[in-house]
Amino acid sequence: MKRLLRIIILLVIRLLGAPGARKATESANKTLNTPRILLVRPDHLGDLILTTPVFQALKQQAPDAHISVMVGPWSKEVIERHTDIDRVLNCPFPGFQRTAQKALTPYILLFKTAKQLQREHFDVGINLRPDFWWGAALFYLARIPCRVGYALEPGKPFLTHALPFQSPQHTTISNLCLASAGLQSIGYPRLDQNTTPFISFLQQTNNNGLPNICTMKASNPPIM
Repeated sequence: MKRLLRIIILLVIRLLGAPGARKATESANKTLNTPRILLVRPDHLGDLILTTPVFQALKQQAPDAHISVMVGPWSKEVIERHTDIDRVLNCPFPGFQRTAQKALTPYILLFKTAKQLQREHFDVGINLRPDFWWGAALFYLARIPCRVGYALEPGKPFLTHALPFQSPQHTTISNLCLASAGLQSIGYPRLDQNTTPFISFLQQTNNNGLPNICTMKASNPPIM
């Protein structure tokens, strides 16, 4: 029953959000001097720490960008003083709280949060957790022109730039691939493997080598 409810609601989300998402994508400015970038990472302490090299990489490549990061209240303290982040947004993401919630709570929160984000006029949304469909749907309803994430269902249809997911892959490398695609979507050069000291370290210690984070191609799912 819960699965059927999600399928129905996801279809409703696609139908209701399609006009706004399509208009935002068609009117997107591909060359921005001060792009507004939103990253979403709902996880707890460990995974968020592994995401921090992404903030440095983005600022190095796009120093004039305004970078906002949306995290849960359970991990906000990890990044609230990070020098490469301009703003930290707080959201009690569904599925990551340790208390039970009603069946419709995730969807009510989704529409409420998307409405708030519409006023922020973000240019790019990067969904840093591969299987977090809620984040992809959030960008879609918030009318963010460039929506970047991994091509995993049921979130794929909400994205404008969907990368093939390679598993297993280190969390930091996975996130840097998304950051690179996000920058390219607004006309910036892609990231290279030496963007951060962390990646340089991995290159030196990984005998199997690293995938080239610059060459992953994003597919562009059709918008309903």
